[in-house]
Amino acid sequence: MTNTEIKILNTLWENARPMSATEILRQNPEMKEITVRKALKTMLDEKFLRVEGITQTTKNFARTFTPIITKEQYTFKEISKIAQLDVFQFTSALLEKENLSDGQLSRLRSIIDKRLEK
Repeated sequence: MTNTEIKILNTLWENARPMSATEILRQNPEMKEITVRKALKTMLDEKFLRVEGITQTTKNFARTFTPIITKEQYTFKEISKIAQLDVFQFTSALLEKENLSDGQLSRLRSIIDKRLEK
């Protein structure tokens, strides 16, 4: 993933709402419009983003985008590529080493229970 694509994802994650290319550019003035538009197309093709809707900007209409992948999912994917992690071993290590609250552990249990039901 390019630096531009990562900046776009970070902008979308930080704002937690669908955004148009123009809105993304306003928050990242150092980026060029053509670069952002190309990156958005690539990210749509690679299923990192989806078109959430259409909004009117002045006289024109623009698509709004939202990430399909969460920041945590993306981070794990990138770390896994670098370190060639086994998901089970990684998850087990986190559960054994990290201090998780009862609420967090309960949430994890419900995720596991849902997966077991499939």
